Amino acid sequence: MGKLLLSVETATPICSVVLTDGNTYAERHSDVRGAHAELMPVFIKELLEHRAVGMGDLDGVVLSAGPGSYTGLRIGASIVKGLMFGRTLPLYAVNTLAALAKGAAIDGDCVVHAVIDARRTHLYHQEFRVVDGVLIAVGVPSAKELAEINALVQPGAVVAGTGWNRLDPAVMAGVATAGLESVSAKNVDALCRELMCEGMVYDETIIRHAQVEIFEPDYRGNPYQ
Repeated sequence: MGKLLLSVETATPICSVVLTDGNTYAERHSDVRGAHAELMPVFIKELLEHRAVGMGDLDGVVLSAGPGSYTGLRIGASIVKGLMFGRTLPLYAVNTLAALAKGAAIDGDCVVHAVIDARRTHLYHQEFRVVDGVLIAVGVPSAKELAEINALVQPGAVVAGTGWNRLDPAVMAGVATAGLESVSAKNVDALCRELMCEGMVYDETIIRHAQVEIFEPDYRGNPYQ
């Protein structure tokens, strides 16, 4: 049996919580906009009760840490930090765009552009390459103008996340897309297991072991928040 992890995704309109040991998954998932603060504590309580475990039985908590919705990230981080207060559980912070890329990557080598709507003329963006099944970050997450992202996306790529429908239709005609269906705490958990829990060398722009007391999500780059 693998590590028992509670994973949380609240950086987009999706609220997703997963409890798994890597073999048996249980997920609570909602696309009700603006309901993160109401639903997330309920989802966590239901999952823990379903497995008959408490927070002290976990091997760690994995949090989708942004960039993304300021409100969603703040709610996710606040609830997780409250649950972990006074405990020695490790907190793993996962780049939300990397989790999107993980969920959307197709079989074989590919290029994935992960995006999240950042309002007005911007999307959060980061490019990833999948080589032999390994996710490799290209650059760092940033809020980019739509025109800049249009120039980066090449035919044959995958564009995943939220807000991609605001890009140039002529550009999008040559790529595969994945929308909210690519958003899940399962992807957050999968990255943690691959890059942290299995002892692999990992890129700290994708995942890091965070100190709970001082942890803050990645609110970077949105000029409208």
